[in-house]
Amino acid sequence: MKNNNDSKEPIIKLQGYTIDDLHYTSLEDQVKSVPDGFKLTPSIGMTKDLGSGKITLDVSLKLKGDQKKLDPKVVIVRVTAFFDISEDLTDEDAVGQALIVNGTAIVFPYIRSIVSMVTGLDSEQTILLPTIATSKLFSDKPIDL
Repeated sequence: MKNNNDSKEPIIKLQGYTIDDLHYTSLEDQVKSVPDGFKLTPSIGMTKDLGSGKITLDVSLKLKGDQKKLDPKVVIVRVTAFFDISEDLTDEDAVGQALIVNGTAIVFPYIRSIVSMVTGLDSEQTILLPTIATSKLFSDKPIDL
């Protein structure tokens, strides 16, 4: 006999994503304008019927470099992902939390891959972003690591 939980569909289902912005630079004036370290800022949107939603993840990473080998560098990535929302989610707060927590968990590995590929083309010191605890993301503040 099959358990009902086994047949449940996911609460959100990825339909696709786009890379809206990808910027990688060591130009001094642009590097200075970006805050130090890693920042992740999610923003969401949903249709009125709560059947579809999107999450946009803005990621910036500023590397200090060192005086011997590497110049300071900045990586900025913006990815927007589109989701179908389960009929089980019936209010905006539940959809919003699902998009931020689950949507980030689904999309962030793509961002990690993008950053790794781009930085690996420039030097032997490929940058691999850390994994994140998405359950702590349901707030209006950017995430700093």
